[in-house]
Amino acid sequence: MNPSLPTRIRSLSAVRCTLQNITIRPIETQEDLWYAVQELTLTPAQRDFVNPPGFSIGRAWLWPEKFLPCVICRTDGTRIGFIVFSPWLAEGDGVSFGYMIDLHHQH
Repeated sequence: MNPSLPTRIRSLSAVRCTLQNITIRPIETQEDLWYAVQELTLTPAQRDFVNPPGFSIGRAWLWPEKFLPCVICRTDGTRIGFIVFSPWLAEGDGVSFGYMIDLHHQH
């Protein structure tokens, strides 16, 4: 049996989860959860196009073998966004994701 999507993503090395000065890591602390659900700010136009992070985190709680919510951070630890990985719904083996960058870090 293949490992679950969250297990496969968690097994990636830090090098594979980092690009230049940005890194992605699973939500694992209360501070990460608070940031994603309460502090992350989107533009009004963006709010109409995405599920709020709390919705995605709830899905991951219900189906932990399928969904992996993560924070997007600078390598200094500053949280700047949210991303959720989920199973690819089309044919074949793949991963879907949806992400959002905090209004204060968009440019």
